[in-house]
Amino acid sequence: MVYDELDSITRRYMLEEFDAERKVVAPYRPVEVPAEVWIRLQDRVREIIVSGHAVDLAAGAEALAEACEAAKALGRRRLAEWARFEFSTWYVRGFSRRLLEEGEAYCLVVHGEDGRSGSGKCGLFQGQLLPLKAVYHGHRARYWPEPGDRFALTVPACVECRHTIRRL
Repeated sequence: MVYDELDSITRRYMLEEFDAERKVVAPYRPVEVPAEVWIRLQDRVREIIVSGHAVDLAAGAEALAEACEAAKALGRRRLAEWARFEFSTWYVRGFSRRLLEEGEAYCLVVHGEDGRSGSGKCGLFQGQLLPLKAVYHGHRARYWPEPGDRFALTVPACVECRHTIRRL
């Protein structure tokens, strides 16, 4: 995945948003991921937000699968997908907030993997110029709280989604 502006400023926004969600009464957790695994995965995602890169997520998922039976049952590949999805979620949330505070109004939705294009649930967002407020406020709205709003503008839209945003 390519995160164009993953710098200390964006990381600060990502971390603030990440920590705020973890403090709510019922923070997001997908039903397919056991609570113990999700907590460990969230801890790893937080570490990467602070000082790592997305490529470190796969290694973290690998280590988690080796250390925890419930994680092993979910599978390394699926854990890596969830880790990437969470990191991308926080990148979009933090970066959209940063851009809003810098006075920007719009962003471009792009596929986060060079040379690839989207399809499925999120393919319609590909290449769209979107209001940053809608992106920021659409955080997880498509799927959380359940049942979610299937018409919500959420980037990334689902665990399989590889979309992110870019500055204009």
